Amino acid sequence: MSDIESRWSAVRPSRFVDFLNRPLSNLWCVIGWLVASSLFGLLTRLAGGVTTSDAFVTVNSSLAIAHGNLSCAYPPQNTVGGNPLAPPLYPLISGGLSALFRIGHALPFPSAANLGPHCSHAFAAIGNWIVPTGALFSVVIIGYVGWIFLAIGVVALLRASGRGRCGWEPITLAAVACTPPVIMCLNEYFHPQDLIALGLSLGALASVFRQRWLVAGVLLGLAFTSQQFSLLIAIPLFFTAPRAVLTRLASGFLAAIAIIDVPVIFITSARSLKAIFLGTGVNTKSATWLVQLHWSGNVLYALSRSLPLVIAIALALWTRRRGSLSTEPVALLSLVATSLALRLVFEINLWGYYFMAVAVVLIVRQAVRSQINWWFVAWLALLTYAAIDGGLSNRPALAPLPVSLWQLILVPWAMALSWGPLREFARHRSDSDEKNTKPSRIAE
Repeated sequence: MSDIESRWSAVRPSRFVDFLNRPLSNLWCVIGWLVASSLFGLLTRLAGGVTTSDAFVTVNSSLAIAHGNLSCAYPPQNTVGGNPLAPPLYPLISGGLSALFRIGHALPFPSAANLGPHCSHAFAAIGNWIVPTGALFSVVIIGYVGWIFLAIGVVALLRASGRGRCGWEPITLAAVACTPPVIMCLNEYFHPQDLIALGLSLGALASVFRQRWLVAGVLLGLAFTSQQFSLLIAIPLFFTAPRAVLTRLASGFLAAIAIIDVPVIFITSARSLKAIFLGTGVNTKSATWLVQLHWSGNVLYALSRSLPLVIAIALALWTRRRGSLSTEPVALLSLVATSLALRLVFEINLWGYYFMAVAVVLIVRQAVRSQINWWFVAWLALLTYAAIDGGLSNRPALAPLPVSLWQLILVPWAMALSWGPLREFARHRSDSDEKNTKPSRIAE
């Protein structure tokens, strides 16, 4: 525990923590899940409901899949304004559910002639068809499925780390449901794929704690097919896992990617490659510190995406020297949170929902530690203000402060919250190694 956390933990409500440690029956656990899910739906609705902003990155693909035109789920890039669409997993899920509920079947789907040769007119044709059918608003409601994935991942991780089936389970799930960056994935911009990716990644962490390495690899692979930031969770697992299990972990990871991505690549004539490997968010719309260095184009994008991965690898290798983390939930969650925070350090855009992944991991880590960190509560409150009125959203209510200023305040704070327990883990291991070597030195 860091010095700051030690001082604040001294004033934590111990009776409340003791209450949360009490076991719960299965019935109360289910009630807790339902209450947390209702909270998420209610707060999303009160915040304005599910938005259609950024819906184009998934909705057109989903409806093409729902109507049996998977080849046109990923039209040529020059027909969608050069913006990569979302990776395939969520469009496949949304498309399947749209077909099941017959969304948009009131009018005939655009014909092959309307979609154009090589789907060159698909984006415009589907966009024009959506308007009279009203399918857009029905399809975005499917985005709530992202919460189901996230909730399952949170519960699985809590139970694998020994904090499930007690008061921490419903309270943690409710805290995640009320976290503004989580709600913003549906309310501020439509990115349910982010919720799915994190939920699958948390499931992978749970599998690691249960020593189910093949399952962990499969879930990590599926997370990558939903959103590429999951690589920042995969890296700590791959580079700290015991060598004996790396084959199972890598096999599951590659198999999941092959099952989802490879068929889509072939069916779309490789037009989906950019969506699969680069993802969304290539446009610069908020002046982060990296943008203010006046780099642009591919150089800027390459730096923003590669530097977090490189530093995350270095950090994972440094941690690996201190021992395996597969039986150290707090340390592994701290490493994952630090890795996710690195993305925010080098981002060229900084919206409120970008903080979703690191915020959820930090919430879960508090439950695993049976501790309420009030510095985190203060950080989350400031983040909420910054996202609503401070410029980290697409409709700030007040004149926003510069995004780079919020980045310099919120991101180092998140790094400090993430890094503290990991530093203590490394220090403890170093002290233990030193004590273990003292007898041999004396004997010499």
